[in-house]
Amino acid sequence: MLGTPLDRRNFRKKIALKSWLSELDELEEDVTHRPGKLHKFKTKAAKASVSRKS
Repeated sequence: MLGTPLDRRNFRKKIALKSWLSELDELEEDVTHRPGKLHKFKTKAAKASVSRKS
């Protein structure tokens, strides 16, 4: 996703620092484990990041 290998333990922190996502007030449903928080892409931030790499 970022073009570099990531340590799985730090993935959430690295992505949060990029400010590409906005957290929703929702959790996963119908899972047998602790539900994760749901996020969505911030459209303008994601597009700007992609265009800078091109």
